[in-house]
Amino acid sequence: MGRFYRTVLIINHGNAELNASSLGMAKAALEAINGLNLFGVYGSQASVIHVLPDEIARGRITLKSLLPRESASKEVDAALLSIISYPAFAVEDPGLCDRTFQKIINELSGNYVCKRFCVKPNARMGLFPRSIL
Repeated sequence: MGRFYRTVLIINHGNAELNASSLGMAKAALEAINGLNLFGVYGSQASVIHVLPDEIARGRITLKSLLPRESASKEVDAALLSIISYPAFAVEDPGLCDRTFQKIINELSGNYVCKRFCVKPNARMGLFPRSIL
C-alpha cells in the first residue's frame, strides 16, 4: 500500500487519473494501521505493521496538490467530505478543509441534500457502456 499516492484509476473517457477521495482514504488507512500488532497482546514485535513516514508524507503532499478538486476531470465530488471529516480526517490543513468544504457546498448543495457530483449533459456521452450498468 505504500505506493498508493501514484495508483491511478481509469474512469469516464478511459484516461488514467488520481482521485483525491481514494488517495485520502488510503492515506488514512496507512496512518491507522501503523503500529498495529496483528496478533494483539499475543503477538511479538515481528507481527507489528510498520509504515514508513515517507509514504504517508508523499500521500499528504499529493493530496494537498489535488484538493479542493477531486481529480483532473472532476471539479468537485461529495466523496471529498469523507476525507476532510469523518471517517478519514486525512487532511491536516484547516484552511484546505474549509476551502474544500465550501466548494462542495457551493457547487453540490440542494434544498435538502448534496448531489454526489456535477453531471453535465454532454459529459455522459463519453462513458464506457459497461460503466453505465
